Amino acid sequence: AQSILLSGAHIIFCSDKIDNQILHWFNEAKIVAFDSLTAGDIQAICSCTGARICYGVDRLSSSDLGTISYFRCMDISRRRYYLLQNPSTVTVMLRGATSLDCEQTKKMMMNCLSFLRNVSAGGDIIYGGGSPELYVANQLDILVDNQEISDPIDQSIFKVFAESIRVIPATLCLNAGAKLHETMFKVKKLHEAGAYY
Repeated sequence: AQSILLSGAHIIFCSDKIDNQILHWFNEAKIVAFDSLTAGDIQAICSCTGARICYGVDRLSSSDLGTISYFRCMDISRRRYYLLQNPSTVTVMLRGATSLDCEQTKKMMMNCLSFLRNVSAGGDIIYGGGSPELYVANQLDILVDNQEISDPIDQSIFKVFAESIRVIPATLCLNAGAKLHETMFKVKKLHEAGAYY
């Protein structure tokens, strides 16, 4: 415990049970200690704070410590949560009627975060939401309407392809609960104005 006091730590997170006598010493030294944490929780705390996992108290030094800007305790739905706030991290608390709802929401959140990570790493974005498909369909309509395609058979092929590709944005629009015709018209007008995303 002496090496912990000398390291300058203010909060201790431990995966094992901490002895009551040591907890008393921490309390006197104004150090907050949490024990019996899971390996996943410890890893998440390290990612949030920049701390390193120390496998022996005697090896602990100030270089192993992480930093947080704010620490607080919150009671939510009769459960106690300890929140570490750091400018580089965000905590999202998911609640739902069932555990299945929470798991599905968590899966969607992880997909979104993975997308953001990939975009920030690579920098390449393919715009979605049906916008590319609607743009292609509108361009095909322009080709047919301007008589740039003279063969009537080719014109009908282009029209059918344009209508079939419009199914993608229309389906996304309906699934999102948006007004189909109004939304499709707005996006078409944006494309015509040069805003393609």
